[in-house]
Amino acid sequence: MTPANASGISGDIASSLYRDKIDVPFYVNKEYDLPKWARKDTLTIFFSYSGNTDETISAFKIASQKKCRIITISSGGKLQELSEKRGVTHITIPSGYQPRAAIAYSLFSLIVILKRVGLLRNEIETEINDTILIIKELIDSINKTVAEEKFYQPEYLAPWKTKYCIDSMLEHAVMHPIRHHFQLKELMDEM
Repeated sequence: MTPANASGISGDIASSLYRDKIDVPFYVNKEYDLPKWARKDTLTIFFSYSGNTDETISAFKIASQKKCRIITISSGGKLQELSEKRGVTHITIPSGYQPRAAIAYSLFSLIVILKRVGLLRNEIETEINDTILIIKELIDSINKTVAEEKFYQPEYLAPWKTKYCIDSMLEHAVMHPIRHHFQLKELMDEM
């Protein structure tokens, strides 16, 4: 899978969830190119929420040259345009969200792709329904609303009293869950 920036979160989640359930390597690539071992029998899934992420477009073109099996996911943009031009399967997800707010669209699209191509053999419908129930219970237990504008602030004050920009954090870090936990906690504490 080749996502970048916020789009990479869904690939990281799927990779963690299914690392022991898929019989082939699941590699999340966040570079402008592809690994040397990618070839015509390699399934490549490209995701860019906007459809215009440079890294994703560049790696897509390389996958096309290598004649890899390709599936794309975006809300439109150049990725959809190139997919249609080359006859590549493209999944269009709703536009108008911040990329991090659209993680569920990309994650569930990815899970369905893995199921349909035969890489996931378990019944994902039960897992998806259980996840939805858990999220609903979590929302009900929190029972707080967060002002919408809080989600669009590019900077948050970190516990050590320095500001950091979420979008500039290293995407290759494994600290996403911890970071998001603290961000949500900060938002809730401000209410």
